Amino acid sequence: MSEVAVGLVGAGPWANMVHAPAIAAGPGTRLAGVWARRPEAAAELAGAHGTTAYASLDELFASCEAVAFAVPPNVQAELALKAVAAGKAVLLEKPLAMDLEGARGLAEAIAEAGVVSQMVFSLRYTAEARAFLRTAADLEVFGGYGRFVSAGLSGGPFATPWRLEHGALLDLGPHVLDMMDASLGRIVSLRAHGHPLRWLGLLLEHEGGAVSEVSLSMAGTDPDQSAHVEVFGARGEARIDWHVGDDDFTRMITEFAEAVRTGVDHPLNAAHGLHIQTLLAEAASQLSLLQVPVGLRVRRRCGPAGPPRRALASQRHKRAGGVSMWPDQASACLLPGRGRRFTFRRYPPIRGGKISCGRSRSSKPSPPTRHGRIRSAGRPSHPLGRLQRARFLERGHMSRITKFAVLGAASAAAVALTAAPAQAAQLATGTVVVKVSGSTVATCSSTLSGDRTGSSITVTSATATGCGVPVSPASLPWSGNIAAPATMSFAMSALGCTYSGTLTGGTVSGTVVTWTNQSVSGTGWFCSGGVTVDATYNFA
Repeated sequence: MSEVAVGLVGAGPWANMVHAPAIAAGPGTRLAGVWARRPEAAAELAGAHGTTAYASLDELFASCEAVAFAVPPNVQAELALKAVAAGKAVLLEKPLAMDLEGARGLAEAIAEAGVVSQMVFSLRYTAEARAFLRTAADLEVFGGYGRFVSAGLSGGPFATPWRLEHGALLDLGPHVLDMMDASLGRIVSLRAHGHPLRWLGLLLEHEGGAVSEVSLSMAGTDPDQSAHVEVFGARGEARIDWHVGDDDFTRMITEFAEAVRTGVDHPLNAAHGLHIQTLLAEAASQLSLLQVPVGLRVRRRCGPAGPPRRALASQRHKRAGGVSMWPDQASACLLPGRGRRFTFRRYPPIRGGKISCGRSRSSKPSPPTRHGRIRSAGRPSHPLGRLQRARFLERGHMSRITKFAVLGAASAAAVALTAAPAQAAQLATGTVVVKVSGSTVATCSSTLSGDRTGSSITVTSATATGCGVPVSPASLPWSGNIAAPATMSFAMSALGCTYSGTLTGGTVSGTVVTWTNQSVSGTGWFCSGGVTVDATYNFA
């Protein structure tokens, strides 16, 4: 039996731990070569397995029959299209792409080209999972529960920018949704709540009538992940715990080689990956991630002089299809004037209604119990108007005022977080590198503005862009002295945590100040430890 030549795209931790060893070990495959965006990493990985590091994708494709990908989802969606166009079979990581559009484009290209595809849903290749699914098929299942909790946000080699930004939904979600889909029947509807960077819950309905729940989090503290799936039926119940070993990845590669030889798609192909991605996109569309800008709070009243109340709809309005909106239901409807009236109707549409934010269209003034007023706390003349938090549970149903609100909320956040006086002068530009447990998780371009007297500085505005994760300055102003050994206080908010400290012992070369390996402390219930910062600023 001839070996299938498989090229590898990617040279990160997962490629080192799983793909390269499994492909090189065979028995039905050989590692034909490696390509990565970092040539030095590709050379190191290729050297460890006695193969070639290629300088271009075209050279790699010319050396192999199939290509395995171990790269971030957005990179995979782009590069896999090139492999498919070259007629190569593809072994793809989950999720298929970073978004539904990318996943759909890749799946359609694979179907049109007629090449073999297979997804790395790792648990599905274990003997235990296959035995579990055979048992579940005989139970006449009516319900189930899946859980996957890890400490993925706490650092380590897999605390990569895309995981830190999208959290458990894109990283852990594909695994559990795939198992629930396989054991309880095809998922036909989904409801999501929670936060991908904290705790995320999914309520699923399956073909055949079964229902299930899923809990996901990467904000755990135990380095040993906790994951299992259990199903219940008229004839009993079954459970599987998450354990995947080297033999299981060998089985995955062996099945991929067989699919390439025969030209017959694996059941876990790109079409199945697209189905899972569609579920992920639906969940993402139901999760509202807008944050209320710093410094703005919402006060709710029933009429100008009425007592504060949380519910915004009267019983009469509820009977007409209205719902009450609560302070922790995030997203924004921005009302651009003082004391504008507003109404809320059921959303998503059940009786044809929708959420609407804006002036009441009633020809007569409405009684206080039918409407609420929004007032700004502490900033009555804020130029961006009043902010009301609501929840959007469906895609594509945003009213004009709501679309304006999203843009306005983003602008308000930028104004509130920068908090810089108009006359503040630019102090410095530079680069900040954030590392967790020695691994780089963000590289930001930064600008500091404020006042300088000799070597003493006061930073009243700071920016951090291009980090790959949302980063904003906090606790301004900062202060420092840029004469050697230079010091500067700082505080940054990222992913729900506030990291602060003082850069000390900075070296000075002309107008450039450099700090290296500076320890950072974090506050927040899932903030990671072992954070260090390297910073270089030019104070010209």
